[in-house]
Amino acid sequence: MTDHYRLLQVRRDASQQVIAAAYRRLMRDTHPDHGGDADTARRLIEAYETLSDPVSRARYDRTLPTEPHERSRSLGPEIAYRVGRSVGRLVRVARREAV
Repeated sequence: MTDHYRLLQVRRDASQQVIAAAYRRLMRDTHPDHGGDADTARRLIEAYETLSDPVSRARYDRTLPTEPHERSRSLGPEIAYRVGRSVGRLVRVARREAV
């Protein structure tokens, strides 16, 4: 399943105006008449039609995972490793200071 928000490069709380502007900007670059890909243009149209209608947008939003889960899932392995090392260092320093 394609994430319409990611495809249009907008946040989930984006207003209708932001969604429309993002759609127009992306279609300008990907429209088949301007050398773009027809499949990409079709997916952009589908995403815009879904997100521009409040009823279909609400229905679509219910199918998405919750945002905190999505953020943790989007961390790459390198970033997660670095965060883990930083937290480990902080814990070791805190233990030394507590003694």
